[in-house]
Amino acid sequence: MIKVREENIKNRIQYRMQELENLAVNLPPQLKTKALVELKALRLLDMQKKMREEVATGMKKVTTLETSVSPTAYKKGKKQTFKESRVAERLEKQQQLDKEQRERQVRQQRRDYLDSILIQSRNFKEHHRNYATKITGYALLSLHCLSFVQEQD
Repeated sequence: MIKVREENIKNRIQYRMQELENLAVNLPPQLKTKALVELKALRLLDMQKKMREEVATGMKKVTTLETSVSPTAYKKGKKQTFKESRVAERLEKQQQLDKEQRERQVRQQRRDYLDSILIQSRNFKEHHRNYATKITGYALLSLHCLSFVQEQD
């Protein structure tokens, strides 16, 4: 019954396609455009049907639960033994120690960098303080010499 129905629909589609192909050439442009669109739509029906089937099968594959395909994927895993747990703990502890050591190294590098900046600033200040003292000393000495010479005169 379904096959007969589909066959009737297919025959009607073919008949309509032949009608549209054999239309008179002197039709108005609007009707001609509508007829051409309908003809192309009828030609694409088979491709649309195939595309719908592909999409439906694809969606069916995607939405199917994995457990129905392979129930072993969802089995409960084996319990961890005491020995494996100790090894895992040691590994975690070692990773934690390594992480802390890297953090300490980074902090120490930053501290060293800041210390070098402080030392440089102290040296800079001391140099300029000494230079200013030296200049002041020369100026004071020249003032004394000048005043001594003036007193002599």
